[in-house]
Amino acid sequence: VASRSGRFPGVFALVNRLAFDGRLSADDDRWRQEQNAWFHEHLVDPFAANPALVEGTRFTSSWFRTDASAFLGRTAGYLDLLDRYGVAWVELRGDDVGPAIAADEHQVTVVAVHDPGRLPANIHLVNRSDSSYGDDGATV
Repeated sequence: VASRSGRFPGVFALVNRLAFDGRLSADDDRWRQEQNAWFHEHLVDPFAANPALVEGTRFTSSWFRTDASAFLGRTAGYLDLLDRYGVAWVELRGDDVGPAIAADEHQVTVVAVHDPGRLPANIHLVNRSDSSYGDDGATV
């Protein structure tokens, strides 16, 4: 599910937006902060490590590698939270998710898919929520 801008926001972006908009309960926001801290402790932020990734007008996104099970497994709580707040999301997977501009053992950062009507043939929808909140959704 693409946002109004045509981008596919990630699960973290949507959950963080709920918090920034003041929509999360105190318990859910505390959980979000704890989970975000875990990810920050265990992952290299490719954008902090290389600020040039966000320069210019190109859109980027980071994808977990399929063998990053410790990280992928932790996204389930984020998806449950999105479901509880009625935020639609889709899970996309692919062997080649776009031109890689950074990578490490757990994730790859690519030039993001920008046209929601034209996903590359090698990116496949594997799961989706039953929610329909606005025009926004998350990509895992």
